Amino acid sequence: MNQQVNRVSIPQFNEQKDYLFSAVSNNQLVTGPHLDILEKRLKALFDVKHVILTGNCFGALLISLMTGEGRYRHVLTSAVGTCFAIVNAIKAAGAAPCFVDVGNACDMSIKESSEDYRSDEAIIAPNLFGVICPMIKNKMSRFVIEDSAQAFLSRSVMNTKADVIALSFYPSKVANGIDGGAILTNSEEIASRAKRLVRYTDQKEYEEKPRYNYKMANINAAFALGTLENLDFLRAKIMNLYQRMSGNKIWRSKGLEVIRLIQGEAPSKFMVLCQTKDTRNKLLEHLITRNVDACKELVWLAAESERSKFPNAKKWVEQSLSIPFHPLLSDIDLVHIETALESFKL
Repeated sequence: MNQQVNRVSIPQFNEQKDYLFSAVSNNQLVTGPHLDILEKRLKALFDVKHVILTGNCFGALLISLMTGEGRYRHVLTSAVGTCFAIVNAIKAAGAAPCFVDVGNACDMSIKESSEDYRSDEAIIAPNLFGVICPMIKNKMSRFVIEDSAQAFLSRSVMNTKADVIALSFYPSKVANGIDGGAILTNSEEIASRAKRLVRYTDQKEYEEKPRYNYKMANINAAFALGTLENLDFLRAKIMNLYQRMSGNKIWRSKGLEVIRLIQGEAPSKFMVLCQTKDTRNKLLEHLITRNVDACKELVWLAAESERSKFPNAKKWVEQSLSIPFHPLLSDIDLVHIETALESFKL
């Protein structure tokens, strides 16, 4: 069993090369027409009024928070995640992260009431693994930033009541732009402030408030447009894979759970939840030794002193793992994964 099944593999398309060649040939590396085209494409795809392109998703999160002009001193977010972009953006904006537990689908959960509302609080709700946080489907009193770095496909067909959507065009994301991010909003005020903060190329004189250099380069927009030309193919491939993998009877026979999606959601990861930490660790080792590139995926974002307050988060950090899931998985790869799982002994 020498075949290696990679956890992540990035598809390439002729359209990406065509758009990229056009931008390079016309010396449109930093500025150029592809930026405007991508903005228009995202406005139509997500049905929003304003799109501000950024250099990465961290920049999108930071600039979104800074449109509050210091109003948001505390930012509620998930106690677990896959990287520290959210926490670092909160701190860079001069605010303090306030962690909350997750739900059964590793979705961030906050119940609002008039008693716990604070005007200096904001929320960054991550749509981990393509699952849309149920709480942001309703209007909330706090300012809400929806981190859809892992939920591009889901969010493009599902509506929420978030004030801002943050996107990622990192290569491992479905909407690969080599790198990049975006701020999506229907608020004229937020958009106006974000456009000023994200760049200073149009600054002509001294200003009291600082600006930043978080704008997207045209070459990233060009590459992203090439990827978006294949969005329907990517969605169909991913959903077909998910239905085939999640419908396998092996999960129940091994006492394992997988994330279940609702209509419209498209997964970005295939997460497996084990009954115990020991089972997770044994399964992880078992898969890796059989050349299936599995990974723990989730990490604690909250400090060790706070973790006892978040039992669901603890379960997901200690008992979950991800297995290979990407559009380039072949039938042979899927059989290889299934064979490795079947040979696992509890």
